Amino acid sequence: MTHALIHGFNGDIIKSLELIVNYFLMISWVALVDFDNDVINTSLKVCRHFQNRLSAARVDTSISLVDKYFTIKENQEKYYNENIMGINPILIKALRKAMDDKDFNNVKIIFSSGFDKAKISWFVSDNNPVDFYGAGATIGKFDIHFTGDLVQLNNKNFAKVGRENIENDKLVQKI
Repeated sequence: MTHALIHGFNGDIIKSLELIVNYFLMISWVALVDFDNDVINTSLKVCRHFQNRLSAARVDTSISLVDKYFTIKENQEKYYNENIMGINPILIKALRKAMDDKDFNNVKIIFSSGFDKAKISWFVSDNNPVDFYGAGATIGKFDIHFTGDLVQLNNKNFAKVGRENIENDKLVQKI
């Protein structure tokens, strides 16, 4: 599943996933749960809707963002001095606990976005409950990083949290 698929359904992750479930008829599948930067609530929403048909929740939060979990007043105070940017051990442990508390302990957790050997080693050594890591850009011997996120839909600005349309006079529309 891609952010673009969620984007195509106006940010509605349930409708996006229903397309995958109904069209591809896969036995197991993965939900991308960071579109609106509320990983825990989105994961629980997907788990509740699809019950035991969900294999994993994939978190792909940018290092430049702070998940909504940390905007709750109690958590703001509790984690004030912690590194809470992007995917971090506090978020992963809170996600696993939230899913386990609701009896979704069968749902795996996949993290991707900025993971390299050092970051994976750090997560593993800290006994974080991550089942799979995505490390696409760090596998090759190249240093090219870009994103192809959609930022407009039907000529209206609409993007996942952390992305926006930036006008560029070097780009020319050709039809």
